[in-house]
Amino acid sequence: MIALHKKRFSELCEQLDVVEKTKQTESSQRNSSSTYVDNNLLLNWKVKAKNLLQAACGVDS
Repeated sequence: MIALHKKRFSELCEQLDVVEKTKQTESSQRNSSSTYVDNNLLLNWKVKAKNLLQAACGVDS
C-alpha cells in the first residue's frame, strides 16, 4: 500500500507542474496584478490530493 501511495504522490507532483504551467498574470489599471491558473485543472488536482491524503492518513487526520 505504501508503494501505491508513493506513486500517487509522485503523480500528483507531476500534475501540479502541469497546473503551474497554465499560470497567467493579468495587470489592472490600478497598477496591481492578479495571477490565475486553469480552474478545472486545479480543481481536479485538489480533489485527487484530498482523496489521497484521506487514503494515506485517514479521514479524520
